[in-house]
Amino acid sequence: MRRVVFASSNWVMAGHRPGQGVLTIDMDPYPINPYGVSKLMGERMGRSAHARRGLSVICFRIGYLQRGDNRPGTHMGWSGWGQGMWLSNRDLCQAMERAVLAEDVGFAVLNLMSDNPGMRWDIEMTKRTIGYAPQDGAAPVLTETIEQDERSARDLRRVAERLDALLQERRW
Repeated sequence: MRRVVFASSNWVMAGHRPGQGVLTIDMDPYPINPYGVSKLMGERMGRSAHARRGLSVICFRIGYLQRGDNRPGTHMGWSGWGQGMWLSNRDLCQAMERAVLAEDVGFAVLNLMSDNPGMRWDIEMTKRTIGYAPQDGAAPVLTETIEQDERSARDLRRVAERLDALLQERRW
């Protein structure tokens, strides 16, 4: 086989949800559940297969897809975070085709979302590496409930960071 295209997941970076700034492929992974950890392991296995055997591997950290009518909006889970990483069916199909046909890719982990205004996910490397040109995009619709959910996520992140700092001080 010439190339493996691995369907990784945004869950590899889920711990960055309440943070700030752009999410690039160079950032440290931050999975928060076994699913995210399993996808990170798949990425690492792909890197190993490339390093040891020269196999071309592209890992897509796929955004938010929905069964059936895959339309963005307030019905999506994960509040504004989920809406911000929406991926249309059309953009997914284009990216998969370009990943199969791309030239000179040894190993790459790429964010795969539609071109959503204001999203934190950086898709520039995806565009450059495989020639991805997303056709769709949607800005998140933020209701008061969604904004409260986002504030709660940030509050929980601060608590987790403080707990982590306390545990490190005690050197368990």
